[in-house]
Amino acid sequence: MENKEIVRSFFHSDYYKNKSTFEKYVHPEVEINWNSSNGFISFDYRSFQNMVQEMGKSFVHMTPEISHCFQEDEKVCIRFSYLVDSVEREDTFALADFVCIWELKDGLLHKGFFMSQAADEESDNFSSFINL
Repeated sequence: MENKEIVRSFFHSDYYKNKSTFEKYVHPEVEINWNSSNGFISFDYRSFQNMVQEMGKSFVHMTPEISHCFQEDEKVCIRFSYLVDSVEREDTFALADFVCIWELKDGLLHKGFFMSQAADEESDNFSSFINL
């Protein structure tokens, strides 16, 4: 499987609900640097796994709307918006917009560089994330 397909598959998986799925995709020495609208945070394997498990408690389902996915050697850049179904709300809503660069090692997600912001549900913005 190509690296970009590994990254796509990860975001489409239930990694936030299933620990074995998380382990299938994420390198044990993962490093994540994340710039969000709330500031910078870094994760190692344990802290990333803890964060996604907490997400799994709030979200019944997470669907990425991927607009771009590029691969160069062992690096993959992906742009997407997460649509989520939550425990608290009955409707599906846009959670956040992301641009992620992943470096893979041994076929696993090894180094991640994320930028995110809260989703803007305006039609012009949202339509820019619809699958190409």
